[in-house]
Amino acid sequence: MRRLGGKFRDIGKIAGDAEVPPKDVQFADVDVDGDGKADFLRIGWTGVMHAWLNELPADYFDTFHP
Repeated sequence: MRRLGGKFRDIGKIAGDAEVPPKDVQFADVDVDGDGKADFLRIGWTGVMHAWLNELPADYFDTFHP
Protein backbone atom coordinates (compact mmCIF):
# COMPACT_ATOMS: atom_id res chain seq x y z
CA MET A 1 0.00 0.00 0.00
CA ARG A 2 1.44 3.35 -1.01
CA ARG A 3 1.24 6.21 1.45
CA LEU A 4 0.46 9.61 -0.04
CA GLY A 5 1.65 11.73 2.86
CA GLY A 6 -0.19 14.49 4.67
CA LYS A 7 -1.10 15.10 8.27
CA PHE A 8 -3.10 12.55 10.20
CA ARG A 9 -4.53 12.62 13.71
CA ASP A 10 -6.74 10.36 15.76
CA ILE A 11 -10.32 11.60 15.71
CA GLY A 12 -11.69 8.83 17.90
CA LYS A 13 -14.09 6.03 17.14
CA ILE A 14 -15.97 6.25 13.85
CA ALA A 15 -19.51 4.87 13.74
CA GLY A 16 -18.96 2.58 16.71
CA ASP A 17 -22.69 2.16 17.15
CA ALA A 18 -23.43 1.27 13.51
CA GLU A 19 -23.04 -2.48 14.14
CA VAL A 20 -21.36 -2.85 10.74
CA PRO A 21 -18.58 -5.43 10.34
CA PRO A 22 -15.30 -3.57 9.64
CA LYS A 23 -14.70 -5.67 6.51
CA ASP A 24 -17.89 -4.20 4.98
CA VAL A 25 -16.94 -0.54 5.59
CA GLN A 26 -15.74 1.85 2.88
CA PHE A 27 -15.45 5.63 2.79
CA ALA A 28 -16.12 7.60 -0.39
CA ASP A 29 -17.83 10.79 -1.50
CA VAL A 30 -21.07 9.45 -2.99
CA ASP A 31 -23.58 12.24 -2.47
CA VAL A 32 -24.69 14.24 -5.48
CA ASP A 33 -23.58 17.66 -4.21
CA GLY A 34 -19.88 16.80 -4.71
CA ASP A 35 -18.88 18.30 -1.36
CA GLY A 36 -15.67 16.23 -1.28
CA LYS A 37 -16.44 14.78 2.17
CA ALA A 38 -16.17 11.02 2.70
CA ASP A 39 -19.48 9.29 3.33
CA PHE A 40 -19.81 6.02 5.31
CA LEU A 41 -20.66 3.02 3.13
CA ARG A 42 -21.53 -0.57 3.93
CA ILE A 43 -21.12 -2.99 1.06
CA GLY A 44 -22.46 -6.40 2.01
CA TRP A 45 -21.47 -9.79 0.62
CA THR A 46 -24.37 -9.64 -1.88
CA GLY A 47 -23.12 -6.32 -3.25
CA VAL A 48 -25.94 -4.31 -1.72
CA MET A 49 -24.69 -0.91 -0.53
CA HIS A 50 -26.05 1.21 2.30
CA ALA A 51 -24.78 4.78 2.67
CA TRP A 52 -24.74 7.26 5.53
CA LEU A 53 -24.09 10.73 4.12
CA ASN A 54 -21.60 13.00 5.88
CA GLU A 55 -23.54 16.14 6.75
CA LEU A 56 -21.07 17.48 9.31
CA PRO A 57 -19.87 21.06 8.89
CA ALA A 58 -16.40 21.45 7.39
CA ASP A 59 -14.90 22.69 10.69
CA TYR A 60 -16.29 19.82 12.83
CA PHE A 61 -12.94 18.04 13.10
CA ASP A 62 -11.07 21.17 14.14
CA THR A 63 -11.65 19.89 17.68
CA PHE A 64 -11.57 16.36 19.13
CA HIS A 65 -14.89 14.50 19.54
CA PRO A 66 -14.42 11.20 21.46
